[in-house]
Amino acid sequence: MKKSLIFEIVLLTILVGLTPIAGKLAVIEIDPFAIVIMRYIIAIITLKIILFAKKRKIKIDRRDWKIFLSLSLSGIVLNQILFITGLKFTVPSHPPLLYSTCPIWILMYNSLKHSIKIDKKIMFSAFIAITGVIIVLGKNLIVYNKNILIGDGILLFAVACWTFYLLFGKKIIQKYGPIETTYILLIIGFIIYSPFGIYRITQLPFSQISINAWIGLVYMGIFTTALSYVLYYSILRHIETSKVGILISAQPPTTIIFSVLLGFETLQLNLILGTGLIIGGILLAKSKK
Repeated sequence: MKKSLIFEIVLLTILVGLTPIAGKLAVIEIDPFAIVIMRYIIAIITLKIILFAKKRKIKIDRRDWKIFLSLSLSGIVLNQILFITGLKFTVPSHPPLLYSTCPIWILMYNSLKHSIKIDKKIMFSAFIAITGVIIVLGKNLIVYNKNILIGDGILLFAVACWTFYLLFGKKIIQKYGPIETTYILLIIGFIIYSPFGIYRITQLPFSQISINAWIGLVYMGIFTTALSYVLYYSILRHIETSKVGILISAQPPTTIIFSVLLGFETLQLNLILGTGLIIGGILLAKSKK
């Protein structure tokens, strides 16, 4: 594996691992639907600056509008709305754990749709990782924490949208590139969502929003919506879709550490055990050349 690709994977792991923390800081004080539209604005400006600096121009083939629209609806609009809404109810460590199940859904789709024989080692890796997720979330099923269950349920739909985004984005990035593709998708998402989102911005009590909430929002706009999306598609150019999900699902430990340090949750046995299984699944998959 090239050093540049390893760097991208490590950077993406850190950036996305911190996203639930930033999101939690923002969603405590800012309307989730207003957060989504402001993330678009910040990310679009960020990518526009990058494209301008690189002197790149974008010309879209008419035949590709359908796939662009589908990817924007799933990965940009629905995924972000469901993610930030679910995060309002659950704890920061759960989103990355749930998103780490993407590989198994991708493997199942490839097997059913394309009659691809699934590598047993990769399948076993995904099984170990998803077992870790169940262990972490299982406590809330037993104790019945209503809010957390609602949040996790919403996040599962977000995971489904993100899985679609990874599955069907590979061909389009080969043609347009990761930065250009992400920029186009964000523009489409902004156009679709702006009539509703801009209204929610006008309803915000700006004077009551703390600096921590604004920092969380800006982080998600620049480092998550802009840079992380670009990194996802950049990595996807070089690695199979199912393996991308496993390699970058090392983000849960990052999120858990910061979530505990910032007081959003306490470090408990099921969290440690579940995270250990997820990391074990990732390492097992990574050993597969």
